[in-house]
Amino acid sequence: MRSLRTALIGLGIAGIVAGAGSLLVVLASDHLDEVQAGGVVFTPLIGWAFIATGLFAWWRRPQNNFGALMTLVGFVWFVAALIASDQPALYAIGGLFGALPYALLLHMLVAFPYGRLQSRAERVLVGVAYFDTTVVQALGILFLRTGAGEDCAGCPSNPILVGDHPGVSDAIFGLQTVIAVIGIAGIAIVLVRRWRGAAAGYRHAIAPVLGTGLATALLLVVSLVGNLTGVPDGAAEEVIDVLGAVAMASVPFAFLVGLLRSRLSRAAAVSDLVARLGEADRREGLRDALATALGDPSLSLAYWVPGLERYVDAAGMPVQLPARSGPTACTPVTHDGRRVAMICHDPELAAESELVEAVGAAAALALENQRLNVELRAQFEELRASRARIVEAADEERRRLERDLHDGAQQRLVSLALNLRVARGKLESDPGAAG
Repeated sequence: MRSLRTALIGLGIAGIVAGAGSLLVVLASDHLDEVQAGGVVFTPLIGWAFIATGLFAWWRRPQNNFGALMTLVGFVWFVAALIASDQPALYAIGGLFGALPYALLLHMLVAFPYGRLQSRAERVLVGVAYFDTTVVQALGILFLRTGAGEDCAGCPSNPILVGDHPGVSDAIFGLQTVIAVIGIAGIAIVLVRRWRGAAAGYRHAIAPVLGTGLATALLLVVSLVGNLTGVPDGAAEEVIDVLGAVAMASVPFAFLVGLLRSRLSRAAAVSDLVARLGEADRREGLRDALATALGDPSLSLAYWVPGLERYVDAAGMPVQLPARSGPTACTPVTHDGRRVAMICHDPELAAESELVEAVGAAAALALENQRLNVELRAQFEELRASRARIVEAADEERRRLERDLHDGAQQRLVSLALNLRVARGKLESDPGAAG
């Protein structure tokens, strides 16, 4: 933990230096009005906000990649700001990285809040975004003429220009825009479906990040379409660029708002649960209280019975815990270091592990009491099953004896009776044969 803290402090210092350097580049630029001013003006705010918030998320949840992604967005944003430089090499580097922060942003949104992509469709869409902002972007820059007499007259000449082919870069950037629009539309559909299918508490927490992120993507699409078609143009396009920069800058703050909402909802959930625990006097009362606290009506409980070395349900019957990759996730609950129960819930709540753990800790004593009752039921069920097995074994042994008598002794007795009857019939006619 100490090494992680040292590394994060180092990244924070590097972020401050990178932001200051990019700000100096912007301030010294002679062509500031001829680059995408809406993004460059907000360079320090956007970059530092992403890095600071990303490092905080990384520290709080080191096992989650979301903080690292957010931090990377900030650093790449500073690299992209080099497009404001008057030095040809730095200008080219800024151009090559100019679109990559948006792909990272989309990756971050799709991976939020788990920090990883969960389906093949998500991986494909994010892969298309990276391809569009790296390969297609680089091809466009290779054929982009800049400098005197070109669209960006105040920009330095492109040091990586491969040939004088007017219109090629326009065609490539047009293709980039089409791919971006399709990709962003697909990602928006994925995010909206995820939000609609999520539990109420989960939606409440992720809404700020997804809302600002989708707003940023939408404004980016409008800006790209404007660059391609010329509509909107002039002052309207500048306003859209500024609004896009504002939306981009608001994403980290939206994350903090969502985190605050999550903490407030966590405190409210625990408080409501404590108030409801006194009412949980029926078998399903405790389960209902936990389900309400977590906002998950599908929640179920499994109690640990040490004597039987297995989990059972509230009726004392054995239960099989779901697989890790299944449609249900489980969080263990302990009391005084002893295993008590498993709270099996919607996997979406895995992103709110602290909420589930807090609710489990608040209900640990009640779960332990319930577990003792369930253990008695489980032992009773085990005793009844044991008696049933004994009765079944006795019945099986009786049936075996019946079969042995029927197939062995009984047949021999019948044969002996027949032989005696034959012998008695021959006593008078043939005494020797009868003997």
